[in-house]
Amino acid sequence: MNCVFVLGSGFSSDAGAPLTGTALGKIFHQGRVTRQLVELKSYISDFLYQGRSDWINASSLEEILSRMDIIRHYKPYPDVDYDEVIYYEELLLKEFTRLLSPDKTNYLEKSYQIFAGILKAGDSIITFNYDLVIENLLSVSGKDFHYPGLSMCKNSASGIGVFKLHGSINMYYCPYCGQIYRFPESVTIHPLPGVSEKNKDTSALLSCPNCSLQGKSIRLRHCIIAPTLFKSYSLPKLRSLWFSALKTLADAREIFFIGYSLPPADILSYQLFDFGARLSRLEQRVFLVNGWDKPAKRFKQLFGDSVCNTGMTFAEWTESKMNT
Repeated sequence: MNCVFVLGSGFSSDAGAPLTGTALGKIFHQGRVTRQLVELKSYISDFLYQGRSDWINASSLEEILSRMDIIRHYKPYPDVDYDEVIYYEELLLKEFTRLLSPDKTNYLEKSYQIFAGILKAGDSIITFNYDLVIENLLSVSGKDFHYPGLSMCKNSASGIGVFKLHGSINMYYCPYCGQIYRFPESVTIHPLPGVSEKNKDTSALLSCPNCSLQGKSIRLRHCIIAPTLFKSYSLPKLRSLWFSALKTLADAREIFFIGYSLPPADILSYQLFDFGARLSRLEQRVFLVNGWDKPAKRFKQLFGDSVCNTGMTFAEWTESKMNT
């Protein structure tokens, strides 16, 4: 019986990855001061919050990215430099991806080791996380895994399928041809528009091999899609990835939501699970591993009485598996 494990930020938090709700505090209140950080903080404060000083604690990363996405897309203000909006949005993402660097996460904790032992060939993982906790865990555990529908990935369909629906810190796309590339776990640099990287080898690596012809380098962009109210899934590969995830959900007999609370702003993901449940011809069982403080109401709207709320955190749930 194949299972699908849906992972949210709560899954990676035990490894040290920040929850999106705490990301702003970690970016701006970590004692690290650089010229770019000072500029970023000042720009967001003046542009989005009219100089309010409490915006870091009163808002969230998703809120800021949503607003900047909408402004960048609709261009509602006549006197705004929209290239500047793009630059500071990308700078914010650069600081966020830095927090998710593999050297800042620990996937060797006991809970993760137990979880790796639960996984078997044919299972699937749908993750909304940008970090590399699950990849590194599977690698160190000797688990064969692949990335359905993406280039530069393993081709073993018999292993564990990993669907990274919101992108990853080592996934990039070409703005011209739309191809998505997944690079080794060491390549997580976030290229800023109009800024040359110091490492020339990395710059060459982050160029599209299909579009970079006749000496012209077409730089790749980070494939990171924040869980915001405004999203663009214009990349064909990304749409294909979501359809593959839909089929995987419909074919699953058991679905485990781990550290994922189905946020209201993420409407597209809600519809993904809704469509999967409606398309399934199986008698599915759905398990929530989110602790007692996460309400199950939205999940019950989707899956009805098939939902079982374990009331356990990830650590408690994996510990319980050791005793069965």
